[in-house]
Amino acid sequence: MARSVLLINQHYHPDFAATGQLLKDLAEDLAANGFVVTVLTGPPLYSKEPVPSREMRAGVRIVRMHSLALRSMRLPAKFLNWTSFYVMVFFYGLLLRRHDIVMALTTPPYIGLVGWFIAVVKRAKFVLNVQDLYPEVLGAAKVKASFLAPLFIPFSKLLYRLSDKIVVIGDVMADRILSKNPGLHESRITTIENWANGAEITMVDPAENRYKVKWGVTDEFVILYSGNMGRAHNFTVLHELMRRYREEPKVLFLFIGGGPKERNIRFFCRTNDIRNVQFHGYVPRADLAHTYSLGDLAVITMEEGTEGLVVPSKFYAYAAAGLPVLCLSAQETDLRRHIREPWGRITRDADDAFRFIEEIRQSDYKHHDDIRRYFEEHLDRPLRTARYRDLFAGL
Repeated sequence: MARSVLLINQHYHPDFAATGQLLKDLAEDLAANGFVVTVLTGPPLYSKEPVPSREMRAGVRIVRMHSLALRSMRLPAKFLNWTSFYVMVFFYGLLLRRHDIVMALTTPPYIGLVGWFIAVVKRAKFVLNVQDLYPEVLGAAKVKASFLAPLFIPFSKLLYRLSDKIVVIGDVMADRILSKNPGLHESRITTIENWANGAEITMVDPAENRYKVKWGVTDEFVILYSGNMGRAHNFTVLHELMRRYREEPKVLFLFIGGGPKERNIRFFCRTNDIRNVQFHGYVPRADLAHTYSLGDLAVITMEEGTEGLVVPSKFYAYAAAGLPVLCLSAQETDLRRHIREPWGRITRDADDAFRFIEEIRQSDYKHHDDIRRYFEEHLDRPLRTARYRDLFAGL
């Protein structure tokens, strides 16, 4: 008899949030391999595409609850969305049929406690999927409510103890959890990194890239930042790089996405007369290959101290598009095992970052094929979702 899995997360396709896109890949791959999969999620927060409250898509049963979906980036709105989601998951989850396995992601934080309760009532195994390490990330990201973080530490410790299995997305993250929870045996933790879908995100020939014309990109060297501009991202070094290239019309800074720090970047550009820059909102998933392929070099930023608390999923998409990567982070990041010379550099030093950009810019060899090959061998979707399939089969 096929094993059944209930996946709980605030976001799901067509929402643009990374966890929603990843969960879609995982759910559909599990369904294609014989699992009975149900996704319990909320209404889209970022996408305005109309979606039904219940549907079957690619073998996955999707239940979208009528929880709040306030689109404000401010924390009070987020807390209201989260609270509404907790309540709705509690009732919907208890009304759904029994599943063999319940897995909750950490969007929103501590939804795992509700997921665990549902698993207990339904006599199922519970898996906690840690995408962000709460409450530690609140302080590291300098969130205004971070003074409340110590109050939530007992909930984190309790959730780790209650989980039958804890999936983390990096070894540094696993080490952080184990160091703060000495009674937790390492066998309870499994590391499965995130991924990108290499069948969707490919290297698009510039001559066939419709976004070059749409956004007026010509022969500039494009420094790309795509995705969330959130509180866990630090743009200080990137600001300095923008100052240095301010008078260079053949360099274009391209920001695609959104988030609470977008307005700060826009303000910096206005007050420093940065004109070689473009800002665009999130694009449909079907267009990502084109927008990523506009870049000549891609940027990842991390707020100091967030290493091991978050792992930027945009890296995997950059690699799928064959882009050299500049990671503005401390060396402790979980991405250090993948980002390597000559096509990648991890640094917090503006001079070092500038040198790396110039090395890529002036080189005749752009490394695209090497990066794409590395992605296919180590980072592609089937490699990662197979790990979840094996994990669930063994529970």
